[in-house]
Amino acid sequence: LRSLGNFSAAFGAFAVYKLAFRPKAFARRAVFALVFALVDIAFIVKLFKDFLHRFNMVIVRCADISVVADVHILPKAFEFFIDPDDASFAAPGNMPEKICAFCEKTGQGKPESDGAMIRCIYESLAMKYRFAIEQIEENTGKKFDVLHLLGGGTKDGFLCQMTADSLNMDVIAGPTEATALGNIVLQLIALGDIKNVDEGREIIKSSEKLTTYKSENAGAFASNYNRFVKILNK
Repeated sequence: LRSLGNFSAAFGAFAVYKLAFRPKAFARRAVFALVFALVDIAFIVKLFKDFLHRFNMVIVRCADISVVADVHILPKAFEFFIDPDDASFAAPGNMPEKICAFCEKTGQGKPESDGAMIRCIYESLAMKYRFAIEQIEENTGKKFDVLHLLGGGTKDGFLCQMTADSLNMDVIAGPTEATALGNIVLQLIALGDIKNVDEGREIIKSSEKLTTYKSENAGAFASNYNRFVKILNK
């Protein structure tokens, strides 16, 4: 889960590039994407660190994968939702209690197990991504049919799959070292070794592993989306 920190950095680098080299319309979208990434991805990093610490769990190498894998066997999905951007989650500390308090405040009861709480976090993030994409589409007049995810957070296949299901579109995850590769491409352009960003993208695409996630459970997410939005407005 610590690798998710690279995710916001990758979006940040992308936004800076758009601001520097693209028209204002793209710049506005880049700022939106930057804020979206910094708020939500930083939230999940902070939340999980606090969550695991609260229950005396220690992340060692890939131990976080086994923790998240437990979510797959939960008997009930879409039972609880939180708003990842709610002010109550802004400060670190006591995240499990804060999640329970938010759920109770919005009339949902509260998660009774670690797995239920983790599922609540993941499903809420996936739903909030759809909410943010819809806002971007509304403000730009553009419709999207694929989402590219960059950085270390793309190692979290469970969240990537949930994102594809929530958005009902393909999610292409990778490269994981997006920030470093983006910086290298810009340096190569400055040195004249490659012509432009498009050439750099082709080099990265041919040399890095990309994983495509197809929507598999869009109906379930769609049928619960309106309830999620209502919770955001409570």
